[in-house]
Amino acid sequence: MMIGGFRMRGCTFGILAIGLFAIGGCTSLGQKTNAKRERLEQRANMRPEKPAETVSYDFGDPESVEPVPVLMVNGERITTSEVLAPVMPDLMERSRKMPRESYMAYLQQAIDVRVRQLAREALVHQKAVEHLTDQESTFLDGVVDDRIRERINKEFGGRQTRFEKMLSDLDMTMEDARSLMRREIMIIRYLQINVRPRVVDPTRDELWELYDREREELDKPARRNMLLIEVAIDSPSPEAREAARAKIEEARRALSDGEDFSAVAKRCSTGLNASLGGEWGWVTEGSLRERYEPAVEVLFALERVDEVSDIIETDGAYFLVMAVGVDQGGAPTFESLQPQLISRFRDEQFNKLVEEDIKTLQAKAMIRPKNISRFLRAVAEAAPQPGIMSTP
Repeated sequence: MMIGGFRMRGCTFGILAIGLFAIGGCTSLGQKTNAKRERLEQRANMRPEKPAETVSYDFGDPESVEPVPVLMVNGERITTSEVLAPVMPDLMERSRKMPRESYMAYLQQAIDVRVRQLAREALVHQKAVEHLTDQESTFLDGVVDDRIRERINKEFGGRQTRFEKMLSDLDMTMEDARSLMRREIMIIRYLQINVRPRVVDPTRDELWELYDREREELDKPARRNMLLIEVAIDSPSPEAREAARAKIEEARRALSDGEDFSAVAKRCSTGLNASLGGEWGWVTEGSLRERYEPAVEVLFALERVDEVSDIIETDGAYFLVMAVGVDQGGAPTFESLQPQLISRFRDEQFNKLVEEDIKTLQAKAMIRPKNISRFLRAVAEAAPQPGIMSTP
């Protein structure tokens, strides 16, 4: 997983966008989180998003909030570079491709989340420092060196100069990178030691409650992996229909003789995906437009995988279909999901405990400027601006 721009091994404690610390990531229920993230990404690229409710400044009025380039959390500095470093590539890409209004809303929300995340990290890191022994500090230095060397080898071809050039472009030094990595490992260690032991296993009733909550998301429709040969009828004339019929019969004979479906599709099909051997991937009933409904209906009536249908005749085309995969759909049973449900329950409980701890730390913290929007504006001004680069 990525933490502050550095990849951590194994299953670690990431810091969620909402500002909580999570132990999730090792297990998931139907990749629900990924699906939600994809939907958010799609919406961000299609239309403007509403600004985050926590943001109180207005990008359109430079005089509305006087920018301050450093945020102090109990005397610890958070700079604009530190905020932008791990999200800069994403922002550069979006600044080129997204409409101005949509990009500015995305930027506003992204930096607000990132700043508040770093502020919370600072509070936990300060507690972690209090518990660090000299021996652990020496060991931690070695771990940091190993992680940075691993990243240089993997992402920069073993060339430290390339890594340093990337850091320079982000207004960071090697020591900044080491400090960031060290801090984040300390946060992970502190949470493992001080929060993880307080997490308890769920009761069976609590597991059933979680299962019922997730059931709708887990319940998937039946689907089949479809190969399709389509021969279009070019005109309403009897001659056109006869020619199309002859073509689909030629394809059916070739399949009966044992020729590969994909090869026949490439040669005979005139429809979509013919060049791909007629591969349509996974389809569900009702998922394709009306033209293909008769073919999909026959597809789901086939009794076995790799069975080729009879010729399907419609007003506009002839079809042959074959299923190369069958997924009956439905939701996994409670018993089969118990390990994931237990992990999910513990993750949620862990998040709740960390949130409570952070609220306690926040109540005692000294944060300057008091109006955090002043720092958010400084970050926004240092971020890529919309339209500064032409779309490739």
